[in-house]
Amino acid sequence: MLENLRFEVHEATTQLVENGLVDYFRGNISAFDPRRGLVVIKPRGIDYGKLTPESYLVVSARTGQVVEGLGMPATGIDAHLTLYRDLPDIRSIVGTHSKYATMWAQAGRRIPCLGVAHADFFQGEIPITAPNSDGIDESSYYERVGEQIVNHYERTKEDPSLVPAILVDRLGPVTWGASPMDAARNAVYVELLAELAYGTLVLNPTREPLRDGDIQRHFTIMRKRGVIPSNRIRGRQIEKR
Repeated sequence: MLENLRFEVHEATTQLVENGLVDYFRGNISAFDPRRGLVVIKPRGIDYGKLTPESYLVVSARTGQVVEGLGMPATGIDAHLTLYRDLPDIRSIVGTHSKYATMWAQAGRRIPCLGVAHADFFQGEIPITAPNSDGIDESSYYERVGEQIVNHYERTKEDPSLVPAILVDRLGPVTWGASPMDAARNAVYVELLAELAYGTLVLNPTREPLRDGDIQRHFTIMRKRGVIPSNRIRGRQIEKR
């Protein structure tokens, strides 16, 4: 079932490993088939070096129950299902604990857009969720993470397709896209831009972000050149649980 999507998820996982964004058991990736209402996701507790396309689980997007495959879904499954339900443009999600992006998340800081390298791919700063004031509950933590992300976009009215990434306060980066490879590439970009921003502010702590107008103009140039897709895939929302 969903053999092609499993292969795509595995190929994207390979990119995450090769770029050093995930290691051993840490990190997760999934993809959503809205027509069937099913999600392909990395299994929990399996070393990345042992994964094959057949290793990935197929779960119900509505209930989170395993439909096909052996094992349990990655620990972030509840967050992923919340995002697929409430941010319907998303088709794939990646969560990592990459070094520099996680430093920004632990510091509780957004990643500012300090140069055109950032504006090449993201129209503005990479946001961060509000702190989790309820503390950490083992049974509902990742569901709460998903709610924090959704609440950010409901509160700010920002478009999650323009900056397909967010930092979860004290946790790390989450990225998404129209395909597993798209989401994985965005994870790579976030880590690169996090490192560039960190180094820039070490060298020049007073450096100001690019002006909004310049960011939008450069972003438009990249779209016209085909670097950034000009069309968005809009899907249906899955039934709320």
